[in-house]
Amino acid sequence: EDNCGICDEDPTNDCSQDCAGNWGGQSAEDSCGACDGDNSTCSDCFGVPNGNALEDIDGNCYEVVEIGDQVWMAENLKAVHYSNGDEIQSDYIQIPNNDLDNFDTYGFLYKGWALAGEQNVCPTNWHMPTDNEWMQLEIFLGMSQSQAESTGYRGTNEGAKLASNAELWNNQ
Repeated sequence: EDNCGICDEDPTNDCSQDCAGNWGGQSAEDSCGACDGDNSTCSDCFGVPNGNALEDIDGNCYEVVEIGDQVWMAENLKAVHYSNGDEIQSDYIQIPNNDLDNFDTYGFLYKGWALAGEQNVCPTNWHMPTDNEWMQLEIFLGMSQSQAESTGYRGTNEGAKLASNAELWNNQ
């Protein structure tokens, strides 16, 4: 007998648990991640009615922030499909330390091959930042022009400033 009281040897009709914890229930998460929510838009999820949020092809919502003269996503991508709908190869995606508990905090890490092709991993009308865009951000966060133009590891605590939590950033 499965969790819904069906007694047979057919696993294809076994019920599953919904977001409210009910076996065979119909509760579902809306685009804000609320169980039995009202299907609010991403902007509603973040309480920003002026549209400071966006949604990727997989329905993940991201807050958007202005930093200086630039607009950035406030968290890492969590998409498993390119913006055209094609699936990103699983070996192109990594969860930090291969620990699913890290996914909500960090999103995915994408290997270079996921970013190198013509397909866009970012939501429609967005792109991976160029080195010049990173430099502009770093300078806004307090890095000198000469530091930003250097190669290799550069800066001091700019990553911690972006994370708004020094414990999430390892300055190596």
